[in-house]
Amino acid sequence: MKRISIVLTVLIMLSMCAQSFGYFLIYNLSTTVKGADDGTGLKSTVPLKGYLVLSLDSGGNFVDANLILYGKDVNNPLKEKKLVLLNHDGMPILNADLWYIGETFFIELSAESPTPFDFKIMLSGKTKIREIGDTELRTAASNLKGVTIVRREMLLGPFGDQDFSGTGNASATLWMSATKFVNTNNWTPEEIILNGRDEEPGLIEILTAKGYTGAMWVM
Repeated sequence: MKRISIVLTVLIMLSMCAQSFGYFLIYNLSTTVKGADDGTGLKSTVPLKGYLVLSLDSGGNFVDANLILYGKDVNNPLKEKKLVLLNHDGMPILNADLWYIGETFFIELSAESPTPFDFKIMLSGKTKIREIGDTELRTAASNLKGVTIVRREMLLGPFGDQDFSGTGNASATLWMSATKFVNTNNWTPEEIILNGRDEEPGLIEILTAKGYTGAMWVM
């Protein structure tokens, strides 16, 4: 397993695209990964939730993706609440690929070396013309279903030598109220992911208020 020296905090350096003309889709992600931890030799079941934020330009073309995964540490006796943030253009890098076949939307998300992760999530769902708070009606899938594969790397922690493998089903639901809100009010990616605006929190702030902290490791 390849190692790199890195410390991750929630205030990760992001390379987010400021959008003057475009829109966002925000999904609530859920997956349960069943597998084993090579560090302990124990079987593990890891429920994960997440936020997937997709940025698209005015033509509906993919611009950027941010993925926040949150849950409890694998095989940590304290079962601490942890979160990780991955960005399409930032570090750690989230690989994202979107495409359509007829009315079906597909998205593949993955993170691999040189990040401390090695996982893939693939989802698909039927699209429909929807009102999402933008100036125009947009094509979007409200429900996505698929699979998750984790291959012998980090998940949420707790330690740099974690070596977890597993598979599971995955699903994502369009968070319509949040999607409409950020599009109507022209929020930036930074506001959506991190610090919000005025009295409205960003996604990280929502999680930290619930007791989640950034997963940290040194390898």
